[in-house]
Amino acid sequence: MDYLGEIKMKLMSYFTSDSVPATGLSSTIDIWESDGTQVVTGASMTEVDGGFYFYEFSSYDDTKDYSFRADGGATLGDDERYVATTNDLNQVTTLVKELRFGNQKMVFTLATETNLTRNVDVGMLDYQTMYIKADSASDWSDPTSTKTLYFWYNSAKKLIYSKESDE
Repeated sequence: MDYLGEIKMKLMSYFTSDSVPATGLSSTIDIWESDGTQVVTGASMTEVDGGFYFYEFSSYDDTKDYSFRADGGATLGDDERYVATTNDLNQVTTLVKELRFGNQKMVFTLATETNLTRNVDVGMLDYQTMYIKADSASDWSDPTSTKTLYFWYNSAKKLIYSKESDE
């Protein structure tokens, strides 16, 4: 079964303006290989909703290490304009397990057992879930919307694919 199709990696970024999810941005992304070669320059990102934007990195090579920097645009303050990371999610997600803002919460779940189908080992990022509730005062036990993004890795444990499901 070929999970990859035409898209090899979907990169997601989250932007805020004055700590509120930023919508309607003209966000772009730059991507570098670990040797400093810039392989994507100022590519447009697609708005999802609620401050989330994505870029489909179709030339992703799972044998290479990359650095990514998303730019929300000049309308954002310098402290909220840029989001940067690498494709080594194991190092990043051990630092942050959950992000909350108002009526939105994103939870990062590390694997507690090996999943051979998706090549996930114990301690690796297994999936992330976005919860949205009616308003910031509502209880988190009954969200109005839940979306989960599952991750697949190659034999070198680099992220190669993600797939969303609604719950």
